[in-house]
Parts: sequence; C-alpha cells; structure tokens
Amino acid sequence: MSRWLVTHGEQQFSAADLEELKTMAADRRLKPADLVQPPGANDWIYALELPELKADFPSGAERDD
Repeated sequence: MSRWLVTHGEQQFSAADLEELKTMAADRRLKPADLVQPPGANDWIYALELPELKADFPSGAERDD
C-alpha cells in the first residue's frame, strides 16, 4: 500500500492515507507549510495546497510556523 510522505521541520514520516492527514491537520500535528508527497508522486507540495485538506486546518492555522 502506498503511503503519503510528510516533511515537518527536520522530520520526515508517512501517513497511511488522506484521512490520517486530515486528522493530523485538525489536531495541528500537520501544519499548512509542511510538505507532503502523495502516493506515486515525485513532487512535494505544501499541505495547504491540497484542496482535500484546506477545510481541515483549524482557523488561523495558515499563520502557524
């Protein structure tokens, strides 16, 4: 099974699926500026750029460092 890769500061880890990323965003364990790499992709994008995650970040989270 393919997993999402996440870079948070100097740490890199994986998430099982988009639902896990949504939970992490809601709990502020995933920041909008963290980089994510979807399964099978070569490029990294900011978590906030994922349309599926935008609504899951708490209000004001875009200002979190």
